[in-house]
Amino acid sequence: MKNNPRLLLSLLALVLVFGGAWAALYLAPSEPNFGPEPEASAPEASSPQDPSESQPAESEPVEPEPFAPDFVMTDAEGNAVRLSDFRGKPVLLNFWASWCGPCQIEMPYFDAVYTEQGDTVTLLMVNLEDAKTAQKFMEENEYSFPYYIDDKMEGAVAYSVVSIPRTYAIDAEGYLVESYIGTMNDKQLGRMIDNLLAS
Repeated sequence: MKNNPRLLLSLLALVLVFGGAWAALYLAPSEPNFGPEPEASAPEASSPQDPSESQPAESEPVEPEPFAPDFVMTDAEGNAVRLSDFRGKPVLLNFWASWCGPCQIEMPYFDAVYTEQGDTVTLLMVNLEDAKTAQKFMEENEYSFPYYIDDKMEGAVAYSVVSIPRTYAIDAEGYLVESYIGTMNDKQLGRMIDNLLAS
């Protein structure tokens, strides 16, 4: 071999060629992948949502006044009556009971409204007791406004009444304008009526 440098160079070149080929195949970094990137794993809750759901709550269209829930009550004669039967005229809806002291305080103001503005505003005074108890109370106090009975608590449930007196102003189209919890004096009742007639 000492006498044949060509052979040595040929062998060295062959080793370099095979060594380079092996290094290129097994040691070189893999080529970058230019295909679509795999989706990152994410919780199911982060999946795309309806665009309307991603908007803040304030941007959702909301009616300025909610529709007054309808319910069935009975009049003094025991006839079934619905709140919706009075649509077409503004309504003051009041829930009360004869044992309720605060209710008793505001009754004269409602009676005056019925006498003075009964043609303009419908007064629905809904008693939450039985018919006999309500009738006795009305006769003893000589109130002139008509009263209605909700002894099945259908209206009380529909309006989530948990304390009385409770008064609602409902416009002629059947939309709630405002409500009041507790005893109303004549000025507060007058203001509610003014707002109701202006709506």
